[in-house]
Amino acid sequence: MTRQVISSGGPLEPVYGYSRAVRVGAQVHVAGTVARGEALAGDAYAQAQNALATIRSALEQAGARVEDVVRTVI
Repeated sequence: MTRQVISSGGPLEPVYGYSRAVRVGAQVHVAGTVARGEALAGDAYAQAQNALATIRSALEQAGARVEDVVRTVI
């Protein structure tokens, strides 16, 4: 199986050695996503929207869609 590593370009990814998402075969795993940038000054809704946008981008880079998600843990 091939393994595809997806980075969101976050400044801490290379420091701590993690990736926003990893695709192995047909499965995509996304983890460690929080609000970034200006969204941090916003309320919980703004922060959630920002984090979800980051997740959506990672999924799309892996060839998946939000509609393909079968499990979430918050």
